[in-house]
Amino acid sequence: MASKLVIDAVAAKLATVWAGIAPAIPIFAPNDTGIVPSDGTAFLTYEFWLPNEQQITIGARGSNVFREEGVLRLILSAPRGQGTDPWAGYMDSLRAAFRSTTIATAGSTSITTYGAAPPVLDSRSDRGAYFEFSIAIEFYLDVFS
Repeated sequence: MASKLVIDAVAAKLATVWAGIAPAIPIFAPNDTGIVPSDGTAFLTYEFWLPNEQQITIGARGSNVFREEGVLRLILSAPRGQGTDPWAGYMDSLRAAFRSTTIATAGSTSITTYGAAPPVLDSRSDRGAYFEFSIAIEFYLDVFS
């Protein structure tokens, strides 16, 4: 799991960005109380994969850099049988918003993203009443300690 700073920053940025893309489609955070819509309407979720932290520098206390790295996965669950429009366009907009950017800065700490992989569309995308469009965005957070 990502650190609280990363989770909070991603949630804030995602809410802001998504409001400009598809505000009528709800976002469910990890372990959210939201329930999958029973009427088959679309929804967006996110996950944090492959968390890792390693010490980048060794020195005096307060001068060390620890790097948290991971992958943010955004999943748009769309009703099955409706093709890729507008869903793929929504995911491209999310990719653009999260690609190679600083998500948040707190003091001397910042969360930075790398490139954003295009949506995965394969046999794993078929999820019963939904078809999932998912993208992966690598990120890192440098913590000074």
